[in-house]
Amino acid sequence: MNRTEERLRAATRAAARTVPDGGAPPLRLPAGPPPAPAGRYRPPRSGWRRAMAPVAAAAAVTAVVGVSVAVTHLHGRLAGTTTAPAAALASVPPYVVYLEGLPYAPNTAVVRSSVTGRVIATIAPPRPYRMFDMVSAIGAGDRQFVLMAQRFRPVTGPGGAANQRFDNRTPGAFFTLTVSRDGTSARLAVLPAGRSGHAVRAAHAQDVFAVAGSPDGRKLALGLHDTGGSWIRVATLASGASRTWRWAAPGWVGEDKPEWQPLSWRDDSRTLAFQAHTGLSGGGPLEIGLLDTDGPGRTLAAARVVLRIAGVHARVELMNVLLTGDGREIIASVQTVPSSPVAPQAIETSVRVYSARTGRLLRVLDRRLITGPGVSNEEVWGNVLWVSRTGSSMVLLDPARHAPHQRAGWPVLGVLTGNAFIPMPFASPVAWEYAW
Repeated sequence: MNRTEERLRAATRAAARTVPDGGAPPLRLPAGPPPAPAGRYRPPRSGWRRAMAPVAAAAAVTAVVGVSVAVTHLHGRLAGTTTAPAAALASVPPYVVYLEGLPYAPNTAVVRSSVTGRVIATIAPPRPYRMFDMVSAIGAGDRQFVLMAQRFRPVTGPGGAANQRFDNRTPGAFFTLTVSRDGTSARLAVLPAGRSGHAVRAAHAQDVFAVAGSPDGRKLALGLHDTGGSWIRVATLASGASRTWRWAAPGWVGEDKPEWQPLSWRDDSRTLAFQAHTGLSGGGPLEIGLLDTDGPGRTLAAARVVLRIAGVHARVELMNVLLTGDGREIIASVQTVPSSPVAPQAIETSVRVYSARTGRLLRVLDRRLITGPGVSNEEVWGNVLWVSRTGSSMVLLDPARHAPHQRAGWPVLGVLTGNAFIPMPFASPVAWEYAW
């Protein structure tokens, strides 16, 4: 499944839940040619916009499918929902920025208070750009973010083929977004070039699968892939200099879920955690590596592999895998298909905490079995969007919880701390990128 398809699913799965049963006529598609033989699984690479036409049909089908699930808590730490949010919300950075809008269409960056839910600013990409594609926090002050924008042309209509070629080749431009000290406004500015005169840029925006700003605000890590492979580039913003580490083994770096975040920094702004799929097919193992960005080496073989997880795509789906700021733990949002399902449609979800030194599983949080007709095509994905320095607090996007201000059936944003889940004070938007 390519980048366009995944983002369309991410955006339409929430909208689908607002359509009542029988609220739309059946979709009838013309018969097509028989499917081609299955090829080797590949990550999203160049040409990801080419699947827009069949995906549009798939999105139309998704839009008339309701979601119904039942949740069973399994052994492990139970996280109940509470309405006493003050301490938990205060443990999260005060501002969140998310990209709101349908995928592959003009969108906006929304700045919001994590504590009150108040919208501070809604910012559109400056001309000639029409779409923000990535967002990441940067620096330790909790007020600055980096966004990547790109030009965009719709791929529907008579000029669709030419627009696809344009979108596949358009460059990515980087901007900083800074929240004012009093938290009442936000300002967008071009990310300045370094002393050498070189600015951080991406020759093709569609090659960038991740952006991660360092905690000290001095570095920007980019994950990239194209038909030649995948690599990580780290730019030093003051000088404009950059280093690149190629993935030289079978597989690729990054996730095949483009709305998620496969890169995370330790607080030292030197150690960068990344995901790598080491198999040649969808069932290959996943590795979590720690790269010393100030150390020697030109390939990602220089990184220390701290965790290997087998069965990815076959029975296990991982979303974000984040390194805590103190460098001691790795937090992963995991979904598995039980080996002996207790129901025809069932997915087990949990948050797993691993040692970043040994890779040993330390504890499992919020482990649940989700069953029901809504559990199809993995439409109940949750995720860990942010973790605190010690891992004691984290922000989850949870598809099976409820909150008074949240429309029924929509995933709920909230803070997991101790044994309590505290919903964010605003309804979850239609968005695929979040940053705290």
